[in-house]
Amino acid sequence: MRVVSINKYQVIYYDKENQLLKSEWLEETNKMPLIKFRKEAERCLNFILKFKPTTALIDFTTFNYDFTKNDIVWFNAIHSSDIVDKVAVIMSPSNIEFSKNIEEVLNTNSILNKKTQIFSTEYESMEWLGLTKV
Repeated sequence: MRVVSINKYQVIYYDKENQLLKSEWLEETNKMPLIKFRKEAERCLNFILKFKPTTALIDFTTFNYDFTKNDIVWFNAIHSSDIVDKVAVIMSPSNIEFSKNIEEVLNTNSILNKKTQIFSTEYESMEWLGLTKV
């Protein structure tokens, strides 16, 4: 797995052999303005469009952005294409409010709903993606 993009908000990795794109959101997201959140989400989506992986892993364990209802509507609008086969999301069980928001995204987005699972560890998510030997 190699780093294809890094900044203070997220690191994006790509594993060509396993056709996996991983986005790891960082703690600095607590200082991220709305416009930056949207640019970062679009940046991740652009790498998915560029590499066309079959699976994606989104790590929100240290994500601290205050995700709002407007963000949910916007996020669903940019994720209206069926691009990857499976999406694993890692979240901290202690971040209850954000977990509710992610569940709302999944419940209101039929494309993401049918292929996304939420996990609390990377190992569980990689196992579900069928990539435990990465």
